[in-house]
Amino acid sequence: MSTELRTNSNSFIFNDEFNLLNKSYYNVKIIVKELVYNSGAEYYDISYEYEYIEDPNNTSQIETKNKCHPFWPKLGSASGYIIKKNAMTTTMVIYLLMNYEELAKYSGNVTAQGYKRSIIAALALLWD
Repeated sequence: MSTELRTNSNSFIFNDEFNLLNKSYYNVKIIVKELVYNSGAEYYDISYEYEYIEDPNNTSQIETKNKCHPFWPKLGSASGYIIKKNAMTTTMVIYLLMNYEELAKYSGNVTAQGYKRSIIAALALLWD
């Protein structure tokens, strides 16, 4: 059994950064719940809600829809996961929820959206 300590969320636009002519995108809400179990162990429950907005001028809908998805090309963990809370995952969650403008200050030569995709993929590997 667990108790929810707090919930934080933020929404982000994910598009196909390599096809700027296509205006399709996902609006993704990222929800992070901090949980504590009876044993005292603390975890993050990270979940994702998606809304796909199609570009009416797009001719290759399926390919574009997939490429806009933040988990593309590995869509398996797309609904979310539970990970152990520790110093590293706490920092990753902070960056996960950070807006693009702020994140761009830390992402080096990678776009903020690309960096956030990498954080999402890395956190998915840490599921518990």
